[in-house]
Amino acid sequence: MSRNEAVRLALAGAAVAAVAVIALSGTVPAEDASKPIVRRDLIRLTAPVFPPVTRDPFSVVAFVGGQPVLGDPAAGAGFPPAREVPPVVEMAPPAPIVRFVGSILIKNKTGNVFTALVLVDGAAAAVSVGDTFGRGWKVLNITEKELTVQDPEGTAQVFVFQGERR
Repeated sequence: MSRNEAVRLALAGAAVAAVAVIALSGTVPAEDASKPIVRRDLIRLTAPVFPPVTRDPFSVVAFVGGQPVLGDPAAGAGFPPAREVPPVVEMAPPAPIVRFVGSILIKNKTGNVFTALVLVDGAAAAVSVGDTFGRGWKVLNITEKELTVQDPEGTAQVFVFQGERR
């Protein structure tokens, strides 16, 4: 028997079986036809009574061994009071980047006065003793090789002559 003949024979057998199932399903005994499809005796007429809820399934409270733990309002134990908003700590602005690039000696009738050429955060400035620059930095002393300044906290800092560089 060839393969095609075997397939045809199998399909014919399946078709005969399908026709037999359909024919047999059409014949229903008379006693089964009178029964309703839905059994009304299984439908409840009143709402079911459930046991009381022992815990809230949507709560974030931990439930260990049947005993609610910290924070369960039913047990009378509440969470510790929330901390207030933490105080905002005032941060001082960052110190400017200062480069001492030169000094000029100016002679006048009252005496010799040095003027320092500085770069503060990349911006050029000429300052003398007593001047302020940046964010409250005060010039204390200027020499040919050093610039002494006082920062806003009162600390003296010395900048060494760096000259021009790129």
